[in-house]
Order: sequence, then C-alpha cells, then structure tokens
Amino acid sequence: MRIGNKKERLGAGLHISDKIRIAKICFAVGADHKGNGWRIEDLDKADLPEALEEGGAITDPMGLGEILAPLARRMKLETVSVTAALPGPQVYFRTMVLPAVSKKYLKKSVLFEAERFLPIPAAEAAVSVCLSKDFNEGGEKRMEVFLAAARKQHVMNLKISCQQAKLNLKTVEFEPLALQRMIGIPEKDLVYGYLFLNYGHCAVCIFDGALPQYYRYFHLMPQVNIWDVQNSEEFWAGAGTENAAFYTGQIISELKRALEYCHQQYKNAPDSVIICGSLQGADSLRRALTNEFGFGVEIRALETLNTALAESAKKEELHTGEYLAALGLALREVF
Repeated sequence: MRIGNKKERLGAGLHISDKIRIAKICFAVGADHKGNGWRIEDLDKADLPEALEEGGAITDPMGLGEILAPLARRMKLETVSVTAALPGPQVYFRTMVLPAVSKKYLKKSVLFEAERFLPIPAAEAAVSVCLSKDFNEGGEKRMEVFLAAARKQHVMNLKISCQQAKLNLKTVEFEPLALQRMIGIPEKDLVYGYLFLNYGHCAVCIFDGALPQYYRYFHLMPQVNIWDVQNSEEFWAGAGTENAAFYTGQIISELKRALEYCHQQYKNAPDSVIICGSLQGADSLRRALTNEFGFGVEIRALETLNTALAESAKKEELHTGEYLAALGLALREVF
C-alpha cells in the first residue's frame, strides 16, 4: 500500500469508556495531525456490559477479551499494532517541580515525591515520567516533571483482554493525550482547555503546552433522553431553553472545578477553551462560558479538525465525535 511514493502502515486505537470503540487507520511517514498522509480504514464499537467493569476499572479481563475478539477478526487487526487508553477515572497525573537530578535518578526521585499524593502505593503503580523543562529558581537548578500513574493491575487486565482477543497491544497511554493529538496544540507555551462533549462520555482537560495538568471524566445528568437525540442542535434545543440552561450549568460547574484545581496546584488558568465532540454545536454554550469565565471559547466542528476526517467515507459515524479518542490513540505511532 502506498500514498504517492511513501509506504503505508496500519495502526489501531482501542478506547474503552461508556462503550468499546476501535479505530483503524492507514498512514505514511510524515503524516500529521492536520490529516495529511493518513486516512480512516475502519471504525467499530460494542456495548460494555456493566458486569465487566466497576468505576472505569476492568474487573473481568477475559470477558472483555471475548467481546473484543469478533471486532478484531472483522476489522482484520491480528497483525496491526494497537494503542489503548486506560479508562479516565483510573489514571492519576500531576506536574511537579523538584530539585534537578540526572536522568538516571529521575524516576526514583519522582516516585519518592509521588508517595505523598498518589492514592495508591507507588510500588503498585505503573508510571510514566516526562521531564518538561529545566530552570533556575533562587540560584538553584530545578526541573518540572510530568507524572502519569495507574494501578499495575489495571494495565495487566487490559493486556490480558487484548491477548484473549488476539490483539497486538503495543502501547498503553492516557486519553487526554489522544484527544490532544486529534485536536492539536494551540500554542507551545499556552495554558488551554479542551471540553469534550459526547452523549455518553464527557471530559474536561487542562493543558500547559503539551502536558496535561487536569483531567476529569464526567456524565451530563439528563433532563431528557439525550441518547435519542440525533444531533447537537436538537440536544441543546430540547423542549426549550430551560434544558440548554440545565446542561450549561453542569458544564460550568465542571469547568469551575478544573480552574480551581489548576489555580491551587499551578497558580495558572487557561487562556482559552476549545469545545469539541458531538454536543459542541450550541453557540449559546460558547457565549455562556465566555461570560462566566472571561476567556476565549472556540467551537471546533469535527470535520474541520483535519482533512482525514473531512474526506472520510465514515462521516455518519464521525459526526457524533465518539471515535475522536480512538482515532487519537491509533495515531500514537504517527506523531
């Protein structure tokens, strides 16, 4: 397979939230987040029975594997590298400032400090550590470090499920990074937020440049049966402006929580917020957030994120935004 003269490869993303979603893409060297050099090959999903998970944690990995297996066969994923994300509620992360140490001792130093705030023992955590920057403070060398952590057992359960389904799980990462990969980074040094709104899965993420500072997964409490609504405009209209005000109030509460956390932990606040997903289309929401918080709020339609989404034959499935995280995971090997 080739795009022009460039050899293509396949990748897949497995996203587990309210449902199981898989995206398969085909990409070439030099592909980018604007959609150049890659295309969507296939999308599929399956229900996630409540008996298989609790609070976002997989409790029956073999049972999940049995659900994944027919999806993997139909999508022909046996030889495709898969990137999966742990469900949002099971991931902890924080940016820390520490005395500078060599790379050899970086992880050990971070884990020592992490014992103070991790809700699980550091010995039971699977961790990823990234050095953000070095700087001087009061004549002392310091470093800013990003830590992401989850229980080792959660990672192991995901691996067991993929083995059961004969999926080639290559990487486990975190959902905010997958969303950022699809939506893009506004500016390197900008503090900004993503508000991802979907019918069964909503999230607010705050980033400082490329590094996440805050992530929270939440559900909108429905006044109407929003899962019967076919498009974003219908959702916000509902039975009248009363419904729009109800949901807007919930979203404002979630953003307030995020801003308070960032102010307490990092002494900063977003310069802007990007709204995306299937419930993005209400200009009334954009105006309400702008009036409430005083920063710029931008609504991004899915088809404007990149050319691969705009040109895909899967437009009907993509319109809801539910595959955005799965596509971002599939692109893990690309950029």
